[in-house]
Amino acid sequence: GNDPYMRGSVNILGFNQTPSGYVHACPYAECSVPPSDGEYGPFQSDEFAAWFVPVLYDYYLYSGDAATVRGLYPNVRKLMDYLFAHTAKDGTFVHRLETSKHACACDLKLGDTSHRSYMDILLWKCCRDAAALAADIGIAQDRELFMGKAAMLESAIRLHFWNGREGFFMISDRNRGFGFEANALALAV
Repeated sequence: GNDPYMRGSVNILGFNQTPSGYVHACPYAECSVPPSDGEYGPFQSDEFAAWFVPVLYDYYLYSGDAATVRGLYPNVRKLMDYLFAHTAKDGTFVHRLETSKHACACDLKLGDTSHRSYMDILLWKCCRDAAALAADIGIAQDRELFMGKAAMLESAIRLHFWNGREGFFMISDRNRGFGFEANALALAV
């Protein structure tokens, strides 16, 4: 419960957040100045940025360190607002070219701006984890907000990506094949 390396890692992620909320998921630990808006770091990915919320929640579950969660909760809220600012009316995430690297890309290049089930399942997980963090530190209105977003997003994910005939989540709106990463994540969460 007193692991300074884990606490230090989540604090580094929180420090490497832009004013608009994007989190550098692959930051350099020696950075002494937080990034500016428009700086997306060495791996420009909203998907990787979003992992900050589940990572902090897992840290909290492991450590019980509510003080660190309270200190980083403004970062969680700012990241969630950033992610929500890039969603469609139904709650699904809208990828932008400048932050379009993702787990499903073999070549890890910018450019795939399709609606991908993996990101939307991850965003659902972020909503649930942010709701749990908010509840545990006493911010009931945020818990309700995030749970409402999660419910809306779950419906949209099932509508757009679920192949009920064959029983799997498809990769994206452009690729209706089996999404390995998306299905593994869905099973995990």
